[in-house]
Amino acid sequence: MKFTWSARIAFLGVLACLGWCGCSSLDPQSTSQPRFHEAAQANLIVQFYSWEHSHILRPDYRQEGFLVPVARTNLSEHLRRLQVDRNLAVVIIGISYNAEERTRLIEGWKDLLFSEGFRRVVCLRGEGVRKVDGLVILDDSRLTPQAGSPQMSHRGSP
Repeated sequence: MKFTWSARIAFLGVLACLGWCGCSSLDPQSTSQPRFHEAAQANLIVQFYSWEHSHILRPDYRQEGFLVPVARTNLSEHLRRLQVDRNLAVVIIGISYNAEERTRLIEGWKDLLFSEGFRRVVCLRGEGVRKVDGLVILDDSRLTPQAGSPQMSHRGSP
């Protein structure tokens, strides 16, 4: 059986499309990591850039239309001003940190937010999008409670 030149090109095009679609849908990074889907319940959402500069995204915290820069040293003051409930805090951390730096940042945020009275802290991997639901969960204190966290104090005696 003899195929025409255009039939061969069409066949190769179909194979290329199937291969491209199949490879992109089987990305292990996108399927195996847990995703966050509780943005509506978050009392506080912070976009972390550095300890000297972060933005509070929820509640909406702006002055003259611009997000207010918040530093670690004055977070308490801003939270008091905003009168934020202390159930769920979410911190979005960028992708530019290596594993060791990311672990230190997560622990730093958990310590800081637990000391502010939050019951649960979730850290997410920022992916350059404004949507919080669907981001990869780096750490959820509900799953990995700290020894000094409020969650530990609610457990009964052994």
